[in-house]
Amino acid sequence: MSEIDEKEIIHRLEAISKLKPKPEVAAQDLKQVRQSLAEQARPEQATQQNVWRIIMKSKITKLAAAAVIVIGLVVFFGNGQATLYAQVVEALENARTIHAVTKNLDNGQWEKNTEVWYEHGKGIVETSWRDGQKTYIRIDNGKYMWVYRAGDDFAKRSKTIDPMGVARKLLQVDSFRKQAIRDPSEDKVVNGIRYLAYVRSNPENTYRILTWLDEAKRVRGWEKIRLLDTGQWETYRIVEVEYNVELSPKVFTPSFGEDVEIVELDTKLDEHFDLDDALFTKEELGLIFAVHELVRCDEGLIFAVSSIRPTDTWRDTARAESGRFGVWHYGSFQFGSSWKRLDNYGRGRSYQPISLAEVYQADLQVTWTLFLPQGFEPQGPQECEFEVYISTTGKLREERTKDGLPIEQNFKSMAILPLPQEQIPLQQVMDDTYTNCA
Repeated sequence: MSEIDEKEIIHRLEAISKLKPKPEVAAQDLKQVRQSLAEQARPEQATQQNVWRIIMKSKITKLAAAAVIVIGLVVFFGNGQATLYAQVVEALENARTIHAVTKNLDNGQWEKNTEVWYEHGKGIVETSWRDGQKTYIRIDNGKYMWVYRAGDDFAKRSKTIDPMGVARKLLQVDSFRKQAIRDPSEDKVVNGIRYLAYVRSNPENTYRILTWLDEAKRVRGWEKIRLLDTGQWETYRIVEVEYNVELSPKVFTPSFGEDVEIVELDTKLDEHFDLDDALFTKEELGLIFAVHELVRCDEGLIFAVSSIRPTDTWRDTARAESGRFGVWHYGSFQFGSSWKRLDNYGRGRSYQPISLAEVYQADLQVTWTLFLPQGFEPQGPQECEFEVYISTTGKLREERTKDGLPIEQNFKSMAILPLPQEQIPLQQVMDDTYTNCA
């Protein structure tokens, strides 16, 4: 999988309300989706793999995929190593201040990509750079988070999203949950301090992360290394880390310019996805699932906007005990295909879900999904059935486990909602996803 500028992704998903595809790009990709669908002589025989191939070739969908707030990084290393991981986490949490800079290799030159300042009890500041210019800034003081993109006339404020988690991800701490192999040959001494080297690689051995810890188990740096087609290894991204440096108090003060408007993101999302205006709501496992929009598209597709959030009781309880915000502290959901048998010959019908985009903001998860009906009559279905798998996490999961209550469940038929008779062009639906989703 190719490397993507993490800060660029974060900006796109936090500015999703401003994201619009160029008309010519939208037209090209919509045509490609249509052609691919038309090539399926019998849609009921299309597999989930084929559906993904159709969607993932689209540049529009790649933009939508970029508009997803990702809380954790994918780690694909070996077996558990809990003791070392706990030591690395403890060392990070005990740090008074942290200053870290990531650099990317660009045309043979190292260019600053990200810079982070962290101070215990005060928060974290994260900036992105391109061609020596600051392009993005995120400030999180443990209560609120501000996000600003250079050149914009607005900045977004929302509830905090785990300041320590930002530092943990930047320093690749969570990768120590898995097997980290000591490599003494890569040990080094810097300013009289011995750095111990650990290496982790993917199963194909085409990608490696080399990380150095000091004797206090603090991350002192890492290098990302990839295998080139020539058979040579290339270091293409590095991080440099300092601890207990003095930071100016002004670092954590949001100041973006007199003409920059502060937009309250949480309020806008809550208003747009209000449960009172939803087409359907249902409370399960201490969470509330809702469908906010349901559209019949051309090409035989169905478009839906849905969400999940904790009940007021669970949100207030978990927040009071942990001080954390975010729906990922309570639970999440995924769609199934709602497959049903039609006869004794193995024929069935289903609604194959195609995830376009997700937004995680405060206590709310919103999902934009296309469904591809399969096995229906030529006129298509007159309703949409939602199969929903819900899984609890965090404090909610712990308490339900103690009480002997279900902590995850697949609802084969959570809702059956009638489809509008009016058919909306797929291109219009795509455009609306970008202009109105936030």
